[in-house]
Amino acid sequence: SLIAKREWPHQWPTLFTQLTQLSQHSDAHCEIVLLVLGEMGEGLFSDDKMSDGRRNELLVALNAEFPALFTFCYKVLEDNFVRYQQAPDAGVRQRSRRLVAAALKTFEAYAPLSSLAVLCQCGVLNAVHALLGDDELRESALDVLLVICAKKSKDAPADVLGPFVLSLLNMCEAGLLKETE
Repeated sequence: SLIAKREWPHQWPTLFTQLTQLSQHSDAHCEIVLLVLGEMGEGLFSDDKMSDGRRNELLVALNAEFPALFTFCYKVLEDNFVRYQQAPDAGVRQRSRRLVAAALKTFEAYAPLSSLAVLCQCGVLNAVHALLGDDELRESALDVLLVICAKKSKDAPADVLGPFVLSLLNMCEAGLLKETE
């Protein structure tokens, strides 16, 4: 996150693009990229000495990156969740689960900085919803959901958020969101 604070976006405007391209080399590369992106999201605005001007500059630049960043994370999550569900091999299942969890951590890091509209458009709510039914990934999905629910919802698209909340209530009523032990 220190490099991003100092170099991005002026000195290294292609930072996010280069990282997502690097992720295509292997599962290990992808996991590392997701971890780096998550760390950047958590640390980008943690500097108390950062000027308001620099903070605003980073936020504007980050808002421009959100659609591509969230689309990348959603694709990694979707591909690996399918692989996780279908893989007969325990090693493949474990790698896929780690990638899904890393994508969720990245969503969790950037969700507080993004608008609800962007989160909805990029499929984040749908992904979280799908993962709530999985015992091994539910806790990570709930962490993302908690961050999203903590946001002010003035920009929330009612056509997406309304059915999502109703579906969550139905899941609770059906007992699918039992407390994990």
